[in-house]
Amino acid sequence: RRVHGITNFAYMSRLLRMAVHHRPAQRAFVMPLEGKDEARLEYIESNTAENKVFDFVHTVVPSKYRGQGLAEKLCDAGFQFAKENGYKVIPSCTYVSDTYLKRKPEFKELTMAASNL
Repeated sequence: RRVHGITNFAYMSRLLRMAVHHRPAQRAFVMPLEGKDEARLEYIESNTAENKVFDFVHTVVPSKYRGQGLAEKLCDAGFQFAKENGYKVIPSCTYVSDTYLKRKPEFKELTMAASNL
């Protein structure tokens, strides 16, 4: 099977090597794709006296890249960063709350409700 002019295996292999970059100034975890395309996990940062908090509000994957695990890879990076840096996560994005956390229950311990801010 061919995808975008290259074999599916080669395409998937290249995607797996793509890195996710944390861009605090953009309040996003970003994965550069082909050309100017990029996939993003956007957040709002709120720090309280008790917690540093990321509210994951939106996951964006261009339509031609959907269904290839990119949103999951973005969330993996976002949750890993949160875990390593002492953040709590509010999963406002429906992909994060309804899909990702069901697949990755080990990250549920990092989550909190927005009402707990």
